[in-house]
Amino acid sequence: MSATTPVYVLSGFLGSGKTTLLSHILKKKQNNKLLILQFEEGEEELELPDFQDLRWKQMTWSKKDLDQDFNSIKEEITAEIELGSYEEIWVEWNGMELFSRLEEIILQRQLGLFLHIEKVIYLADVPEANLLLGQTGEGPISQVAACDVAFLREAK
Repeated sequence: MSATTPVYVLSGFLGSGKTTLLSHILKKKQNNKLLILQFEEGEEELELPDFQDLRWKQMTWSKKDLDQDFNSIKEEITAEIELGSYEEIWVEWNGMELFSRLEEIILQRQLGLFLHIEKVIYLADVPEANLLLGQTGEGPISQVAACDVAFLREAK
């Protein structure tokens, strides 16, 4: 295990495939102790394998929760990470939120010694992204700017 825990972030608009991709990735992570943070309640529910009961923890908040209780959520995540001794953390970030809000949680002074953002993956449907990117504020643009890789699909 490395000195710090890697954090993997999936971001993108609602319906872009974040939860589906995360479900597929997690199927390959049977032997890892994982924390899964979801910051939106999308159209799909995350499919967690049966074996995950003791080694995985899933925490979910809606956009409304994030807007109303940001500091409480930040404290809850901090406490879980400090106690959990996770090998990896997977984040499904709300497609409308500024990426800096996630960084404020993950890279805060208290957690910065334990965590590092390993990879940021942005998912988008080309027609939807083309329509929404310029009309939905700075949140989605900040996510594209922060990503290491973007997966674009021609969904209709």
